[in-house]
Amino acid sequence: KFVKLKAGAFLNTRVDVAQDYKPANNQVDLSLTVDPGLFDLVEVIGLEIAEDKVKTLALEFEEGAVDIDLIEVGRNNIRTYAQQLGYFEATVDAERIDAEYDNAVQINYRVNAGNKHRISDVDIKGNQYFKESEIKSRMKVHSAGTFSSGTYSPDLLNQDVRTIQAMYLSAGFDGTQVVPSTVETDHALKITINIAEGQQLPIDVITFRGNAQVSEGELRDRSGLKEGEIYTPVAVERARSAMTTMYYYKGFPDARIEAQTQRNVTNGGVQVGFQITQGDSYKI
Repeated sequence: KFVKLKAGAFLNTRVDVAQDYKPANNQVDLSLTVDPGLFDLVEVIGLEIAEDKVKTLALEFEEGAVDIDLIEVGRNNIRTYAQQLGYFEATVDAERIDAEYDNAVQINYRVNAGNKHRISDVDIKGNQYFKESEIKSRMKVHSAGTFSSGTYSPDLLNQDVRTIQAMYLSAGFDGTQVVPSTVETDHALKITINIAEGQQLPIDVITFRGNAQVSEGELRDRSGLKEGEIYTPVAVERARSAMTTMYYYKGFPDARIEAQTQRNVTNGGVQVGFQITQGDSYKI
C-alpha cells in the first residue's frame, strides 16, 4: 500500500509488468512501468512521537489515501495518544500543504500538549453486585504505576462508563446509573466512578407461541428458564439458542425463534415470550 521511506511514504504506488515473448531465442523481455503515486509526509509538531507510532496514528498510511476525513481521524488519534501519555488537556490542529508540481502533500499535526498529569487514583463507589477488581479489570482508565502516569482520556472514560453499564445490564439490572467525576490537585487527577446499581428484575411469565410440533414442557426444559428467577438478557439469548438447536435436531432446518421481553409495571417483573416459526420438517 505504501513504500516506506524515512520521512514519509509513497501512497498507492503501482508497478505494471509487460511481457514480450521472443520465440526465436525462447526468451521473455520484461518491461516495468512504475507509478510512484502521491508522496505523503506527516509531521507531528509539539510532541515527540516515534515515527512508527505516527504511522499507526495517521491513517493515510494504512488507507493509502489522503482526504479530510482521514486527516480528522489522525488528529483525533494523536490527541487521544497525547492524553494517554498524561497530557490530558492536549489539543491538536491539522494543516495540509499540497505541492501539486511535486506530486506531494504534507500533513502537519500541531500539538499543544499543556501540562503533564498523572492519575493518582481510580475509585469505585456504590458497587455491591460486582467487586471493585472485576470492574477495574474491564476498564481502560487506570491509575499511575512505577513507570506510567496512568491511562486516561475523556473518550476512554466515556467508554468505561458504557462498559460498566453493559456489565450491569447483562447481569439483569434495570435503571443502573454510572456517573464519573474528576478532581485535580497539583496535576494529579483522581477519578471517581459513582454507581447506582438499580434493581434486578424477576421473570414473571414465560410464554411460547407457534410451537405446533413441540410441547411447551419440552421447550421449558430446554430453555432452562423458570418464573421467579432473575431476568438477564444473556440467559434469554442462551435459551433462544438452545431451543433453536433443538428444532434443528428434530428436522426443522428453517426454524426461527424470536425472543420478546416486556416489563410488567404491575409487579416489576419481566414477561419473556418466544415467537416460534417452525418451517417445514425434513426427514432423511
